[in-house]
Amino acid sequence: MNSFDNVTEKRPKNKRDTFFYNLWRQKNVCKDLLHDQVDIFHGLTGEIPLGIRKTGIPVVVTIHDLIFLRFPKFYSFIDYKIHKYKAQYAVNNADMVVAVSEQTKQDIIDFFGIDAEK
Repeated sequence: MNSFDNVTEKRPKNKRDTFFYNLWRQKNVCKDLLHDQVDIFHGLTGEIPLGIRKTGIPVVVTIHDLIFLRFPKFYSFIDYKIHKYKAQYAVNNADMVVAVSEQTKQDIIDFFGIDAEK
């Protein structure tokens, strides 16, 4: 058995969700996760679907950096707000947060007040 046989990338199952991919990814994916009896959800890009906590599925999120908080002048106001909201929602609602570096870990602690053990 390949060590990746139990890992599956989720994709939209119908044309509507494919057309409205971002909506599916941010919210509607939760229905598919429940239907497919997913054991754990891992948000690989610093975000997790809205409402995933209601599914009871354990959640892990990987945060690569918080550059938009360190250097907000390089982002438009709306991009800054969107990135900040998604990252804050993710770290607050995930069961575990993976930081790709010690600096990112410290930024998560400093900017969002997340316990280092999480």
